[in-house]
Amino acid sequence: MRRLGYILLIFAVAALAACTEDPVWIPENRPNPARREAAIDNGFDNVLVMYCAAYNNLQSDIEANLQQMTKGYVPALHDKNAIVVFSHMSDSDFDHSTPKNPVIFRMYRDGGNIVNDTLKVYDTDVCSASPSTVKDYLLFIRDKFPSSHYGFLITSHGTGWVPPEYEMDSEENHGLIWSAAPSSVGVQQGEMENIWMDVCEMGKAIPFHLDYIIFDACLMSCIEVAYMFRNVCDYIIASPTEILTQGFEYRTMASRLFADGGPDLEAVCKDYMSARSSATVALIDCSRIEEVAAACRTICDNHAGRVMDIESSTIQSYNVTYSCFYDLRDMCKVLGASPGELSDLDAALSRCVIYKGATDFFLSKRIDPERFSGLSTFLPKKHTPILNALFAETEWNKAIGLLK
Repeated sequence: MRRLGYILLIFAVAALAACTEDPVWIPENRPNPARREAAIDNGFDNVLVMYCAAYNNLQSDIEANLQQMTKGYVPALHDKNAIVVFSHMSDSDFDHSTPKNPVIFRMYRDGGNIVNDTLKVYDTDVCSASPSTVKDYLLFIRDKFPSSHYGFLITSHGTGWVPPEYEMDSEENHGLIWSAAPSSVGVQQGEMENIWMDVCEMGKAIPFHLDYIIFDACLMSCIEVAYMFRNVCDYIIASPTEILTQGFEYRTMASRLFADGGPDLEAVCKDYMSARSSATVALIDCSRIEEVAAACRTICDNHAGRVMDIESSTIQSYNVTYSCFYDLRDMCKVLGASPGELSDLDAALSRCVIYKGATDFFLSKRIDPERFSGLSTFLPKKHTPILNALFAETEWNKAIGLLK
């Protein structure tokens, strides 16, 4: 799963022949530099900024996603829309020892071809699972692709809000089983160790406001992450469960994000749900997150003392590989929220989560539509004191007071 994954492109970049049903990578094909600069100097209406940190076992899946994009709408060189990609990919899903240069390239249509024009090549020692690299990339985008509208799509592994310093065996395996190294979002795999990116630090590194962020990574539709990013972007698309390695639906991605009336984010979600037999997704309005926090704060003020006594099996969970993601609304109900408190929470959630979708099952996990809010949260447990302490320091917990 994804994203039990990540994305790639060979740093010696290429053009995709889009005149065939299945485009293939062909040798480097770059435009005249003066022609490229003239196109960039005109400025842009909308820029889709993709971050493909795929130096890991998702390399082939993320490369396939880029290939899929070429089958749909791709802006031409002189269009007022642009797709720019940061790509760091291993040679294969299992080769994590051969150094590869991260690159930035612009994807555009040129007649019958899709051109991937390399704009910057990083040194091989640059880590793609680093907030400083994200910041450098976005500053490059702002300088080279001036626009008043930027959207950001990151594709990689993810484990929601759980920070990189949480160790797999730190709770002595008392019911908390991790089959993959814990992190937040993004991993660069290596022979001796994996490097993970803290999603909180990534959010702090983003140097300008974004119209939206799409997390094509597991478990990122948790309220803890949404609250971190409430002032970073206007909207978030993410999944409260894991995401299969195929990721989102990329054939229609650009046409949805460059729609005439503005980004059609709901259509992005619906395309994903239509394309996958096992999936969940939510579209979050960040301007409404504080309303959800206020409703949850009232519930916690009155009922938080019961949290350690909750039986986790009574709450809708999103746990397949992991064991600490539960439905936000359902947890509040089981915590003991009154009908009035639940009504206030439901009203806030209906304004904040403007689209949610789920198949009846995510793999073997039953998703009850009556208990699916689109947002997950952490459930503190007596046998997870280390994770409880880490959760207590999150902005979300400090806002609602679940753990004092």
